[in-house]
Amino acid sequence: MLPELTADWWRFFYNGYSRDDVYFLPSKQTIRNDTSVLGTDNIIARNKAILAPVEKWISLGFPFSSDQLLRDTAKSRVDSMVRIEMQLDGVLNKAQRIMSPVFNLIINRDIHEPELGPKLIRKGKYKAVSDGWWLYLPPDSLDLGRHQLDTFASCAAGVISLRVKHTLQIV
Repeated sequence: MLPELTADWWRFFYNGYSRDDVYFLPSKQTIRNDTSVLGTDNIIARNKAILAPVEKWISLGFPFSSDQLLRDTAKSRVDSMVRIEMQLDGVLNKAQRIMSPVFNLIINRDIHEPELGPKLIRKGKYKAVSDGWWLYLPPDSLDLGRHQLDTFASCAAGVISLRVKHTLQIV
């Protein structure tokens, strides 16, 4: 179930896809030397599960692209991220490493200056595989009220990093 949910998260990220049973926490594109922090405010029904990326990578290919090449590319990129940290309400938590199955993805906008690959990824239909570190919280796992989820990931050199601070209002 969780590998398929990570594929759905990418559909959310690129197209605004949503599910009735899972709340997808937002993130941002990882860009070299970007030290900015993404802050998000989220109002979440207590009966929804929550899926949050700590660090993630998606490999995009064409229908003829090898599934194994997509898997290997995603795995290699996530393997380079050696520092993975997550705190929920100030308490350290452990993220889960999850690789998605191969899935189809429609990207509704051009992606300019992706971290790797061509200078532009054109909107269109792609075959994809994702790998990453994720936090999954089942429904009813957080008490009503305000919670803070802080995530950080970085490569050894610190040139690639991603920091997100989520405020969660559970209602």
